[in-house]
Amino acid sequence: MLQENQVGTTTVLDAAIEAGCSGIVHVSSIVALLRAGARLDHESPLGVALGPYTRSKVDSERVARDRQAAGAPVTIVNPGAILGPRDPYLGESDGVIRDILRGRLPTWPRGGMQWVDVRDTADVVVAALGRPGRRYLVPGENVSLPHETLRAVTGRRLPAVRMPLRAALPVLQLGYNTGWSFLPHTVEGARVIALDTRVDYSATVDELSIGGRSLAESMRDSVRWLAEAGHIGPRAAGRCFDSPR
Repeated sequence: MLQENQVGTTTVLDAAIEAGCSGIVHVSSIVALLRAGARLDHESPLGVALGPYTRSKVDSERVARDRQAAGAPVTIVNPGAILGPRDPYLGESDGVIRDILRGRLPTWPRGGMQWVDVRDTADVVVAALGRPGRRYLVPGENVSLPHETLRAVTGRRLPAVRMPLRAALPVLQLGYNTGWSFLPHTVEGARVIALDTRVDYSATVDELSIGGRSLAESMRDSVRWLAEAGHIGPRAAGRCFDSPR
């Protein structure tokens, strides 16, 4: 990530600028803006690095901001953790939902971070094409314990305990170092959650008229898709199939 993300961003943006593109969107992340306990918005400065992924996102967005400052028609979009149906690669957030429904994540770090729907993210990216020089945060909801919304949409108990970061890190680090599939391994993700940032996306709503789906709708659609795609069984999906689409 450290070798490729910044170089890849530079290569693609400069190629688009050289080709004369009138609208270029760099999809970054809220993790490029992180600061402990901060309220993030479209004017937030670049944040702190908590590991290789967040550092690569900070470095990549710095490239995009430099191109904006030079007058290139670049827009930056910062989504939170992206979830949603029809995920061709089973991304991290949908993978987390799958693992919670399988009973593999009975603990969760204390703190919170924003989750956004992939369809809302796509809508913001498309709308941002005509707004060069701007930055937009994607509408979504702050999540302190995803199990709570999953309980509501599935009707399942899904017990979970929130733990301080210092208590969770030894197990996460062991999973990260060994690659054992039965252990969680998202060390950097836990550090992001522990910062407990909030996201102010009001500028996106005001300028682009995109308000975003509820977390319950996004999770219900994600769970249905996970079951349809064979990532979880029908029993794990609970009553998600009982409610109207």
